[in-house]
Amino acid sequence: MGGITVAEIQHILQEENLLREVVSPAGWTFSLTDQAILAQTFDQLDYHSGRLDGPSIFICKGAAFKEEYLHQAIENGAQYYISEVDYPAAQAVGFIVSDERRAMASVARKFYNCPDEKLYMIGITGTKGKTTVNYFLHHILQAAFPQEVGYLSTIDYTLDGKTRNASQLTTPESVDLYRMLAQAVANGIKYMVMEVSSQAYKLDRVYGLFFDRGLFLNFTPDHIGPLEHPSMEDYFYCKRQLLHHARHILLHDDLPHQQLLIEEAHAFGADVSIYGTLSTSDYVVELLANKKDTFTLYNKSTHMHQTFHCPLPGDFNMENAAAAIIVAQQLHIDDALIKEALVDVVVPGRMMEYHLPNGVPVYIDYAHNYDSLRRLLDYVSEQHQDRQVHLLLGATGDKGKSRRIGFAEALSGRDISVCFTADDPGTESPRAIANEILAHLEMLGTPLSDYDFIEDRAQAVQTLLEEAAPSDVIILAGKGIDQSQIIGKAHVDYPGDFKLVERFILNEENKNKGEML
Repeated sequence: MGGITVAEIQHILQEENLLREVVSPAGWTFSLTDQAILAQTFDQLDYHSGRLDGPSIFICKGAAFKEEYLHQAIENGAQYYISEVDYPAAQAVGFIVSDERRAMASVARKFYNCPDEKLYMIGITGTKGKTTVNYFLHHILQAAFPQEVGYLSTIDYTLDGKTRNASQLTTPESVDLYRMLAQAVANGIKYMVMEVSSQAYKLDRVYGLFFDRGLFLNFTPDHIGPLEHPSMEDYFYCKRQLLHHARHILLHDDLPHQQLLIEEAHAFGADVSIYGTLSTSDYVVELLANKKDTFTLYNKSTHMHQTFHCPLPGDFNMENAAAAIIVAQQLHIDDALIKEALVDVVVPGRMMEYHLPNGVPVYIDYAHNYDSLRRLLDYVSEQHQDRQVHLLLGATGDKGKSRRIGFAEALSGRDISVCFTADDPGTESPRAIANEILAHLEMLGTPLSDYDFIEDRAQAVQTLLEEAAPSDVIILAGKGIDQSQIIGKAHVDYPGDFKLVERFILNEENKNKGEML
């Protein structure tokens, strides 16, 4: 599916001003000139030595890279390597570059014959809502263009419009990304909807990729820490890179520094549309009173109002649906088809609602930062004003430490009961993480009066379900449909919040049937 010559590698690296020198056991040179060598062709390119099994190009990537990986790659057939560091002991030719990630992306794009140019690319960024908008938009496009639409999301992906596979990263590494896009092209896919994380731009996973349409949904504090972004400015700057690499941009009217975003997009040649609840926007979302799943969308340019039903509850999800609808309308998809397509959209792990046999509502949601948790709590509290809210909450370890302050802010001043537990704690202590959130609440002057800590998440879920009174409502936040936990450095199997709830409901129903008999 892919292939590249030595000449093409050298040309790309020189064209991108990345090549420093070419090194080999025979010596160093500024460039290769032997025509026989330049004509060599390779059909394997990777950064994972274990995936090579013949003549190939190996990329030395990552802060944790070890020289032994290169030697393993050479043993497996690698004849050339791309690296920021030269390895004199390596029995291979090295292209030494100033930026290995940009080099990897540039070479991978050429290796897979620029598959993005053969697809209508739609990129979605924002602190939250990316996956929901992705699912909404994919569902609409799939209805309009059956089996011609692929997507890449935090949860899963499809490269043929039919088969879904679990995702490892929100945005894959560049070699994997261009390979996946090439596979989509080979499968007859014409449209690709994908989430673009801030880390994707920070780590150049999408270097060289240009989008036909880009959506910037929102921006709130998140992903600040030693393993992610050093500051909010850096996080915002990385998000804004989408504006540099898209022909058409859709911005939410609540984004900070709106004028900067508009000027920036225009400076890079993109046209801009604004959507949201403000009357000054190009597309105005009007939420209807007493209808939790219905909104109108007013298109200022056509002076048209259309009413839509959102398949997920919550004002924020109606705005997510609106973003997807606007893009579909801009692609000239009929409103009637859009409405029909939205009816049965299911977004795994987003606002999943169950009811226990005693009538207690249970909500499962990926809410994992300040704004998503705040909106979730606001929605549940508004819908169930006569019920006591019981929240299961944890925070990830080793990254996104700013979320702990955000959680405290989202909890501040609320009359709810919180059970703290593990949520991908990594190398940190779940109890220590919970204590940080509690300490922030103390600093805000709103300490929790009703809280508990159960480290084992499955036990915590079971306890909440067993102790739920008919006047309660339960929220299980953070994990969504995830069925693993990151504990230490390992991914450990976990039943999943939703599976535990389904199992509990089934057991209770069977128990009740037994008592009736």
